[in-house]
Amino acid sequence: MTLVLAVADDVRSVAGADRLLASGTGLPGIPPECYRTTEPKIWRTASGLILGVCGSQRLAQCLAKDFPGDSPDDLKRWLVADVADLLREIRERETISDTAMLLVVRGPEIYCLRAWDLTLHPAERHAGKRYCAIGAGRHWAYGSLWTSVELGVSLEDAARLALEAASEHSPMVAAPFDFLPTL
Repeated sequence: MTLVLAVADDVRSVAGADRLLASGTGLPGIPPECYRTTEPKIWRTASGLILGVCGSQRLAQCLAKDFPGDSPDDLKRWLVADVADLLREIRERETISDTAMLLVVRGPEIYCLRAWDLTLHPAERHAGKRYCAIGAGRHWAYGSLWTSVELGVSLEDAARLALEAASEHSPMVAAPFDFLPTL
């Protein structure tokens, strides 16, 4: 899967994702296999969290079905404990790609959880804003997000520009794009 991202100020976040599923390396002579999905790669849970998955459509399907209800006040601790345990359980019963990653957004908080080793990473910080990108297009998205933050671009435009930049430079990122702001 290709690109999921979020950008935040001190109050709220905007998440965005493409709808392309890609497998393969994209290296010369080994073209990726790409498919469009009708299912968004970002969604809102019943408790208002925004989740996004790259690297495994099956992981996204399992999380949409099994994700725990309310998140406690300490989001980071909950992700490291309960959500990491859920990812471990899913990995034990399902075939999940080694590249699968989960993006979790609540208000201005953004975290990335790697499914293969359950390592939690907080969002990058620059010029008073936070941002994170996962998937094959993340390198292009990071460059665009850094520039957008530096120039004071709105969160919505920063997310859109990052997805557009990645789709210009990576065959594994393509429109249409979905966007979700935090509530």
